[in-house]
Amino acid sequence: MTVAVAIALYNGENFIEKQLDTIRLQTVKPDQVVLCDDGSSDNTINLVNEYIDRFSLQDSWRLYKNQENLGYAKNFYHAMELCDCDLIYLCDQDDIWKNDKIEKMNKVMEENSNISLLMCKGGVIDADGEDLHGIMIKKSNETQSLTQISVENILHIFNWTGMLMCVRKSFFDQRKNIISKICAPHDFVLALSAADCNEFYVYDYIGAYHRRHSNNAAHEEHRISKILNLKRKIKDIDDYSNYLYSIANSEIEIQNKSMNLLKERLEKSQQRKQALKEKSLKKILKVYFSDRQKMLRPISLLCDIWLIIFGRMN
Repeated sequence: MTVAVAIALYNGENFIEKQLDTIRLQTVKPDQVVLCDDGSSDNTINLVNEYIDRFSLQDSWRLYKNQENLGYAKNFYHAMELCDCDLIYLCDQDDIWKNDKIEKMNKVMEENSNISLLMCKGGVIDADGEDLHGIMIKKSNETQSLTQISVENILHIFNWTGMLMCVRKSFFDQRKNIISKICAPHDFVLALSAADCNEFYVYDYIGAYHRRHSNNAAHEEHRISKILNLKRKIKDIDDYSNYLYSIANSEIEIQNKSMNLLKERLEKSQQRKQALKEKSLKKILKVYFSDRQKMLRPISLLCDIWLIIFGRMN
């Protein structure tokens, strides 16, 4: 099978070369690397062009400059559309891949034709490339096992980021005209669509490391403070509700069961947001205890109670 890597670029001059190194040095080389810049105002484009020239990658690496700013999700869809290989690996501009990521994930995809979307697991590093540890960072034993992910799993909590995904081009091509119009993160939409047809799996192997730095909420204590900020929590729930609403009102083809689950999750999110806005302990308890599908997490209830009692709108 042929392999493409789709990279979405935007003001990534600080770390882009390190990411490109980990792609160039893969044990199985990609047949195609598509880089789409979404209007960078820094030196990203020059750095990428120099990198391609330095290592004579012109035959398989292509840099495209968007005529207008597409935004994060649509830039990825654009890059994926420009790929013409069997498999597409999604890649952020500031992360680090293990050098056998393509080799290992290719093998899984070759042996399992029923998988349209495969995700490995990821570690977390800081701006200097050092491993990060903490209560907000999940650990993996790397069992090399495969786990199927359901729509219920995705609506319960979304843990599957695009930078760890490998997508069959045939799967994407069948859906691209519809999903590209949905106002929601590309990885969420791809995962939901693949899970709906039982074709989304997670491979228990750490294939990449996400870099946390000042531009993407680097510090764990900062992440915790965001979770426990009432105004921020209401905005996050509102954003998530908008994603679900956009999917529910699109022309996406998913099973009735999945659509009903999605609409129920949307209803619960809206009820939760209203209870938090009113700071009503009675209403928030009602939301969780009426959650028969167990879409909301118990830990979220504890956070919501804390926000209602102590949270401030600042």
